[in-house]
Order: sequence, then C-alpha cells, then structure tokens
Amino acid sequence: MEVVVIKMDGRKEKYNRKKMENALKRAGLKKGIAKIVAAVERKLSRKKEVESSFIRELILRELQAIDAETARSFENFKKVMRAVSSGELFLENRLAQLIGKNGEIKSVYGGFHIIVTRPEGFDYTGVFNELLNANQHICIERENGKIKIIAK
Repeated sequence: MEVVVIKMDGRKEKYNRKKMENALKRAGLKKGIAKIVAAVERKLSRKKEVESSFIRELILRELQAIDAETARSFENFKKVMRAVSSGELFLENRLAQLIGKNGEIKSVYGGFHIIVTRPEGFDYTGVFNELLNANQHICIERENGKIKIIAK
C-alpha cells in the first residue's frame, strides 16, 4: 500500500503497518489487532495522503467496536500527545520572544535549532534557562561564523 502519512509536525512518511500494530499493543489490545489493521487499511487503500489524526480516528472507531476499555486507553494516549505538542509550542513561542531580532528559531522534531544572528543582544541566560527548564539537552556549535544552539 502506497499511502503517505502526514505527521502532526508536518513531516511525511510512508504508511507503516507495524506502527499501527505496535500502538494497539501499547494500548493493551490482546486480540483483534489484525482485524482492526485490515479494516483501517481497507479505508486507507483509496487514499494517497492522509493525516495521522485521520488514521487514529479510524483505529479508534474500529477499536470501540471490539474493546471499549482499550479504546479509552488509546484515546488517552492521544490526549497526552496533544498536551506534549502544545507544551512544545508554548516553549517555541517563549523562546521566540526571548530571541527577538537577535536570532532565528526553527522547530525540529523533538527540539529546536537556534541561530544567533546578533550575539551582542542575544539573551543567552534567558534562552538557556527556558531550554533547561524544559529538560532540553543543549549543544552549541559554530556554523558559517554564527553560533548555533541545538536543543533536544
């Protein structure tokens, strides 16, 4: 099946059946995994690209028909992931405020790349404190004569 999945962060990747199977196992489903996967794949077979949230909704519908408790567990996991994403967005906005016109910030999967364009006005202490408070690991490099802060 040649379906491209658009992830929450905008990345695109080929559909991978194993990811769905693993998610169902993590949610606690013991039986019926193959049935759910087959039902979801039938619905995906007519698509070229789908958002990951669409796949989650298809899984949830199928799961509710088989095991309501596992469906709740699966749905709760989705809520936790949304909370994590909103926390990352909050951090990115806070960093952007601190950096202002003294640098550029780019969100990358699980972290940030920050290029310091004006070192004399850059709030290193504020940026590092925010990153460390968010349990980000920090690496500092020099790239093309500019300071690059990588946080993950």
